[in-house]
Amino acid sequence: MNNTKITGALVAVAILSTLVVSPVFAQSATGTKARQDAMEKRDEKREELVAKRDELKAEVSAKRMELVKKFAERMQKVHQAAVNRLSKLADRIDSRIAKFETNKNVNLDEARALLVTAEGKITVAQNYLNTIPGMVTTATATGTPQSAFTTIKGYFAISRDNLKGAHSALVDVISSIKVGMKIASSTATTTP
Repeated sequence: MNNTKITGALVAVAILSTLVVSPVFAQSATGTKARQDAMEKRDEKREELVAKRDELKAEVSAKRMELVKKFAERMQKVHQAAVNRLSKLADRIDSRIAKFETNKNVNLDEARALLVTAEGKITVAQNYLNTIPGMVTTATATGTPQSAFTTIKGYFAISRDNLKGAHSALVDVISSIKVGMKIASSTATTTP
C-alpha cells in the first residue's frame, strides 16, 4: 500500500511537470518577443515614475523654501519691532535723565554714559538686522530648504543676542539713574 501511494505521487508529479514545462517550450519563439515587449513597457513605466517623483520632489522643495522665506520675513518684522521698542525706550530714558537733572539738581553723568553705550548696542542690533535680508537671499538661493532654515535661524539667534545686549544695557542705565538719585532698589519680601 505504501508503494502505491509513492507511485501515485510520482505519477502526479510527472504529469504536473509536463503540464508546466510544455507551455514554456511552446512559447519559445513568440514568448521571447512578448517578454521583451513587457520588459520595455516596464522600463518605460519606471522611467516615467522616476521623472514624476523628481518633479514632485522639486515642487515640495520649492514650497518648503517659500516657507523658509516667510519665516525669515516674520522674524525680520519681530526683531525690527524689538529694535524700535528699545530705541523708543532709550529716547524716553534720555528725556527722564534730562528732566531729573533739571528738576532735581542731580548729576546723572554715569547714566548718560551708559545710555550712550546702550544706544550704540541698539545701533549695532539695527545694523545687523539690516544685513539679514541679503544673507537670507543668499541662503535660500543655494542649498536645500533644511540647510537654509538652519542658517537663517542662526542669523536671527545672533540678532536676538544683540537685542538682549541692548536691553541689558538699558536696564543698567535705569539702575544707574536709581543710584544717582539715591533711590534704593526695593527688594520683594515674602511673608510666611
